[in-house]
Amino acid sequence: MLGSCQNGGSFQNGLIFKINPNGTAYTVLFEFNGTTTGGYPQELLLASDGNLYGMCGTGGTNNLGTIYKIKADGTQFVKLMDFSGTLTGSYPSGGLTQLADGDLIGVTPFGGTNGPSSLGDGVLFKIKTDGSGFSKLFDFSLSNGYGPNFGKLKIAPSGDIYGMTYGGGTYANGVMFKVNSTGTGFTKVFDFTTESGSAPYTMQVAFVPTSPQTLSFSPVSDKRVGDAPFQLSATASSSLSPTFTSSAPLVLAISGSTATPLTAGKVTITAYQPGNLSINPVSGSQTICVTPAKPVVTQTGSLNNPVLTSSATSGNQWYKNGVAIANAINISFTATETGVYSVKTTVDNCTSESSADLALVITGDISPQASPGLIIYPNPVRNIVFVKLQGGDRNKQAEMTVYDINGKLLDQMTFGSGEISFSVAHYPTGSYIVKVVHRDKTYVARFIRE
Repeated sequence: MLGSCQNGGSFQNGLIFKINPNGTAYTVLFEFNGTTTGGYPQELLLASDGNLYGMCGTGGTNNLGTIYKIKADGTQFVKLMDFSGTLTGSYPSGGLTQLADGDLIGVTPFGGTNGPSSLGDGVLFKIKTDGSGFSKLFDFSLSNGYGPNFGKLKIAPSGDIYGMTYGGGTYANGVMFKVNSTGTGFTKVFDFTTESGSAPYTMQVAFVPTSPQTLSFSPVSDKRVGDAPFQLSATASSSLSPTFTSSAPLVLAISGSTATPLTAGKVTITAYQPGNLSINPVSGSQTICVTPAKPVVTQTGSLNNPVLTSSATSGNQWYKNGVAIANAINISFTATETGVYSVKTTVDNCTSESSADLALVITGDISPQASPGLIIYPNPVRNIVFVKLQGGDRNKQAEMTVYDINGKLLDQMTFGSGEISFSVAHYPTGSYIVKVVHRDKTYVARFIRE
């Protein structure tokens, strides 16, 4: 076993010792000398690197205490830091606590920028195990508690770090406080009163063993701007009720368990159950898209030079025959070739559904050549036209639509044999577009009714 004495030793400044559990083999490992090493050593910490770390309440360059490390066999003593008062704290009277990232966190009962005298009300600090990266995290005060004393900070199952102060707070009887897992976010948890107890002499707290709980968070699908509010559902195994929060309230607002899509974007929904004294907290999250509203395309310009305009002012991608058109990302697009056009809108990697198809016949684009794999004959035609899909899966239905030169939908039908025929005798003379969708692939052909 290892321990320290605050006084005694050759220099009367304290020492570190080891001893067997049965009281035998007592050995002095290291003696503090005051100015060089510090004196009045406090509680030891055996850190994850196998070294011992601690603080001295006095001594050092400024006679305000030190932080040190030493091997468990008493060799290789290193003074990591001298406390200086206002900037770093002074006269530490407790031990250090190691954080998950390996850094050390601790307090001093004096020093810092607050206090009725030059001694100060104490500080909360963090330092790396090699003595670098010292950071004063918080200055204690009369209102937030002062004089965090003996003992050391304790890490709760939640990851938060707790401690107590000897005085200060609302009733001047001390407080319980917590910070988050990085040592920031100071929160006063409780103000002691005469009735509830006062002046806790040690800042160390103990935690009641807790039980885990699980959370079942029902899947949430992507939503669209304009969709109706919907309900979130999550159940904790403890039967305690969870709460819901949105990472982007301007995208998805949450009130209670009701979520309302507002604007397009990506959002993370978190369900959280904080637990209680006997149950650990638990949380779960899902990231969804609130996709932009389905864009609407308007057509202006001449038949030979049609200009297509999206209702979305940004994030557009234009398509021809179901294939994205390279660099066609502006609000407007001028079509120069016969085909079926559409547009999709993307915000924060969340893409809308496609606009309604707009079939265009550009009279200057006289080529009747169909998409590879689609044959239409005879062409020109007077009565019956045949549409044949080569290489298609005859067991899968194909969807076919027919448009006139102005993009008006004339006929819509499905076929599964790879070929279909239909009458166009009632069509006025002119150019028409046939669009076939089969297994997520789009084919387009133009024919002429003579």
